[in-house]
Amino acid sequence: MKKLKTLRTSFDIVGALPHLLGFRPRDSLVLVTASRTKEGTVLMGASSRWDFDTALAERWNDEHTAYVVDTVLTSSPDPLDAIVPVVFSEVYAVALGLDGGEGDPGLRDLIDAPVHALCEAFVRAGVHVAEPLWASAEFHGSVLDPDVVHTRATADESQAAVSMIFEGSQVVEDFDAAVRFAPADLSLVDEAAALRGRGHAAEDLVWAVVTDVLRLYDEVDFVPGRFRPSPLGLLGVEHMCEEPWSRDALQMILGFDHPAFHPEDLRVLSASEFLPLAREAAGSDESVRSMVGLSPLPPDFDLLGRSVDYLRSLVLLVRSGIRPAVLAVLAWMEWARMRNSFAEWYAAESLALDPDYTLALLVRDAVNAGVTPGWVAGPACILGRTG
Repeated sequence: MKKLKTLRTSFDIVGALPHLLGFRPRDSLVLVTASRTKEGTVLMGASSRWDFDTALAERWNDEHTAYVVDTVLTSSPDPLDAIVPVVFSEVYAVALGLDGGEGDPGLRDLIDAPVHALCEAFVRAGVHVAEPLWASAEFHGSVLDPDVVHTRATADESQAAVSMIFEGSQVVEDFDAAVRFAPADLSLVDEAAALRGRGHAAEDLVWAVVTDVLRLYDEVDFVPGRFRPSPLGLLGVEHMCEEPWSRDALQMILGFDHPAFHPEDLRVLSASEFLPLAREAAGSDESVRSMVGLSPLPPDFDLLGRSVDYLRSLVLLVRSGIRPAVLAVLAWMEWARMRNSFAEWYAAESLALDPDYTLALLVRDAVNAGVTPGWVAGPACILGRTG
C-alpha cells in the first residue's frame, strides 16, 4: 500500500490533491477527510470531489448540504477526526480581483455560502473543520481571509506534491484528458489478429493474462502508458470477459492481493493448475468477498493503478462485443480505489455500449448511492467523487 500522506500545511493539501485525483480539478469542491495518529500526525483520508460552480452555488439549499454531509460521514473512517474543504475555482480568483480587475465581493459571498453551510453542518455533527481553502490555476488561499493569497507554484512545489512526483505521479490538465484513451497500438492489434484463428486452449489464454499480471507486478519503475500487453494476453482478457465467473477471476488477479491469487503464489502454478483454481475461487462466496473492492483490507494503490493502466491499454484493442465488460471492470477497479469520478465515467461508457451490462450498472448505482469499498474503515491516500 502507498504510504499515507502527511498533511502539514495548506500548500501540501492543495499541491497533493491533483496527484491524488489524477487531474487538475476545476469548478470543484473537494472535501478532504483527515485522521490523527496517536503521535499527533494528521493523515489525509478517503475524500470526495463534487462538481461545484456558480450555477450550483446560486441554487444551493439545505438539502444539498444534508446530502453531502451524510454521504461523507457514511463513507469516511470512523471516527472522522477532521475535514478540510477546498474549492477549485477560477471565478474565485476573479472575485478577489486577482485577474487585475476590481473584484466582486458579492460573487465571493455566493461561492462562500455553501462552503460555510457545509462547515457548520460538519461541526454540528461533531467533526472538526479545518480552515477552508480555495485554489485556481495561478493562486490559492484561505476562504476565511481574502488577504491570505499565495501563488499556485508554492503548492505545486510543496513537500507532499514533490514527493508524489518523485514516486512517479503524473497530472493532466483536466478530467477529459485523464480519461482519454491513447491511440490503439496497431502492431499489437496485428499480432493478436494473427493468433486469433489458431485455436488456443482456454488454459493458455488465461495463463497469458496471469503472465502479463506478473510482469506488471515485477515492473520496477512503472510508468503509466508504457506497459505493453502481450498479444496472447489480449486474447486472454477477451476470453475471461466472456463469462461472469472468469471475469470475476480477472478482477481477483488484477487486485494483486486476493488470498487465492497472490503474485508469489501464482508463480509456482502452471497453466493447467490455474484454471481449475480460478473457477473454484469465482464460485466461492467467501472468495468473492475477498475480491478487491469487497475485501475489508485496503488495496495496494500503486499496483491497482497498474491494473487500471493495463485495462485502459486494452479497451480499444479488444473485440467490440467485449468492450463493455473491459470498461465495467475498469469502473470496478476505480471504485475499489475510490476514484469515483473515473468509476462513474467508465461505467457510463460501458452502458452506452450495453445498457444492461450488470457490472457497470452495479458500479454506477454504488457511486450514485455513495456506497464505498469494503476497506473504507481507516485513512487512505485516495480521492473520488461520491456524488
